[in-house]
Amino acid sequence: MQDGTMMGNNSMGMTMDMDDMMDSMMQGLMGKEGDEFDKAFIEEMIVHHQGAVMMAQAALTSPKHAEIKQMAEDIITAQTREIEM
Repeated sequence: MQDGTMMGNNSMGMTMDMDDMMDSMMQGLMGKEGDEFDKAFIEEMIVHHQGAVMMAQAALTSPKHAEIKQMAEDIITAQTREIEM
């Protein structure tokens, strides 16, 4: 992630730039207010958190440092709890 992008395979085998993903999430909120905004915000955050959980699960497979494994476990716990909310 040296150049500010996160390149990787998503579930459709495509790569996407992190900035593009964030832009897409923000566009999902644009022009919305009230209940419509709240619903869109929750939907975008669920997708965001699911991505964090997937990355953390990948980090459990072969971290060099125990701190990375602990961080990944903490992310999975916290983000899963927030998705369930």
